[in-house]
Amino acid sequence: MAKRIKSIMMMVEEDKDRISKLPNALIVHILSFLPTKDVVRTCLLSKRWKLIWYFVPKLSFSNTESHSQEEFFHFVDKCLEHRKISRNFVPESMVTNFELEMKFYDRSLVGCLDKWLAFVVDNKVQEINLCLAPDRSEENHQIYYYRLPKTLVINAKYLINLVLSDVELDSSYSFDFPSLKSLSLHYVRFADIDVVDKLLLGSPFLENFQLCRFQSSYQEDQLCIHSSSLKFLQIKCNTYVPVLIEAKIHHR
Repeated sequence: MAKRIKSIMMMVEEDKDRISKLPNALIVHILSFLPTKDVVRTCLLSKRWKLIWYFVPKLSFSNTESHSQEEFFHFVDKCLEHRKISRNFVPESMVTNFELEMKFYDRSLVGCLDKWLAFVVDNKVQEINLCLAPDRSEENHQIYYYRLPKTLVINAKYLINLVLSDVELDSSYSFDFPSLKSLSLHYVRFADIDVVDKLLLGSPFLENFQLCRFQSSYQEDQLCIHSSSLKFLQIKCNTYVPVLIEAKIHHR
């Protein structure tokens, strides 16, 4: 009986550590599907796992759970700080994909968000997914959207895929996305009606464009979409803004 119990215990221990027998590249690939908070926790497993999270190319943050804003922002700040420092001793540490989902947002956080996106641009990220709930002021019942910073709009030269939800776009700066292939805008607010036209003008190689339920301050104007590179175009409107489409859609 003792031998049998010992044998079972050995099998259990072996099963527990089965994932550690995988090659690092496969482990990193698996971790890239997890939220960053779970990825970071793996550094406590063993000496081998201590640095593995630095090789995961995707950073995914979400404050949709029931933790405090202060705790969430501290965690994101620390993660980005560690990833920045890691480039000094882990040259292979790269960030290619950045996801941020915020269910709770207010205007006081703009500085932090701008800083995070500056880090993203500095790391030559190829994919960005931002979903930021608007700040609904209780004082005057106004709704405030996060506006994309200049750093992202004009310096994201390596960006290939951009997904934006519940943010504001304006044409204060000239958009410059020379590598952008796919753009998805969901519930985005346009500060001026010609922002889409300027956005497409600054994305000369855009192939896929999705525009779903946008909002505009200028309801009487016309939304213009001009492009000669699009292969896929999808528009879902919930406003009375007329849409003018001048695009050469390439068949797949």
